[in-house]
Amino acid sequence: MRSSVHVTAILAWALLLIPLAGADWGWTTTGSPTQKNLYSLSTVRFVDGWPEANVDYLWTVGTWDTILKSTDRGQTWEVQTTGSGAAQTWYGVSFRNQFEGWIVGSSAKVMHTVDGGATWSSQTTPITDTSIEFTAVASAATCNEGDTLCVYSLYVVGRRGTILFSQDSGATFIMQDSGTTADLLSVHFVDHRTGWISGDLAVLLYTATSGEPWTRQPPPPDILQSSSISDLTFVNRSFGLGTGEGFIVRTVDGGASWHSVLPCSYTPLRAVAIDQREAWTVGDSGLVCWSEDYGLSWRTQ
Repeated sequence: MRSSVHVTAILAWALLLIPLAGADWGWTTTGSPTQKNLYSLSTVRFVDGWPEANVDYLWTVGTWDTILKSTDRGQTWEVQTTGSGAAQTWYGVSFRNQFEGWIVGSSAKVMHTVDGGATWSSQTTPITDTSIEFTAVASAATCNEGDTLCVYSLYVVGRRGTILFSQDSGATFIMQDSGTTADLLSVHFVDHRTGWISGDLAVLLYTATSGEPWTRQPPPPDILQSSSISDLTFVNRSFGLGTGEGFIVRTVDGGASWHSVLPCSYTPLRAVAIDQREAWTVGDSGLVCWSEDYGLSWRTQ
């Protein structure tokens, strides 16, 4: 079996920040066509011999039914919309290739596209309470070697301990038991079976069986039990990073134990992303921090 996950999320606000090429790392603002708040970013990089192997597609979502798409690594952006109206906020986005993706947000909404975001359709979930906000989404694929078609699992998390699971790209959903009523803020899978969820009240959940069941992992020992772990990300089944209210935590054993590292700032940190050795986190007041040693040390950018 060959499994792949196309999800990388990092939080952004009204400005989109893209790393500059070259020996010296830096950041530049790109030409975002909106002043709306942006909450999540999904990237798709083509591999395995696809003709677009050198193309990075980006989508970011936010308030006022805002969806932005870039096909040139964020240099230019196309405005997309679902037609849901100005009251709709999207908190999470995940694309598995340049065509198919999902967004989740307020009013318990999940929407799906198969044409790169040109059009969107609603997907039905068991949640009928429209006061529930969905906060994050992750997709994972299971493919047999040589197959042209894969089975795609979808995970949606949200307020009041909500977890939704789909085995058919969101055509149908079932609820999974989180064992908590805390708000869940982030979900990440490294393959179709192995994933983590974080949330308020220092909640950390883990599964090695596609969410049946989810088990509670011990929170980092030196953070408050009332803290929110706003985001986490993993590069494999062992190594991951998490961020929260002025802290960065690190695990090398799949979340069985977490250890704090000295953060770049005690400003609330909202999201984190890893690319092998390098990692980034962003936070309030436009804070961007970078690590080049697997998250052991950090500096502001």
